[in-house]
Amino acid sequence: MTKTQIEKKYGVRIADDSFYNPIKNKHTKAYRIYSADGCPWENGLRNLKEVEKECKQWERQLLSIKAVKERTATA
Repeated sequence: MTKTQIEKKYGVRIADDSFYNPIKNKHTKAYRIYSADGCPWENGLRNLKEVEKECKQWERQLLSIKAVKERTATA
């Protein structure tokens, strides 16, 4: 799945996060997940496959947060 597909399906926001690793002398790319209500969910995920795995693991909770957020936005 692509980044936008994951965001639409689970109602999360995925932020790119890179950091400098002095041991390897290069920048390492990572991802952060924020739930639909804006709370940090997970960080330090190395690729989109790990992001998707984390979202599948917590699917029920993430979708319930998304539903509550959508309900309060329309009310």
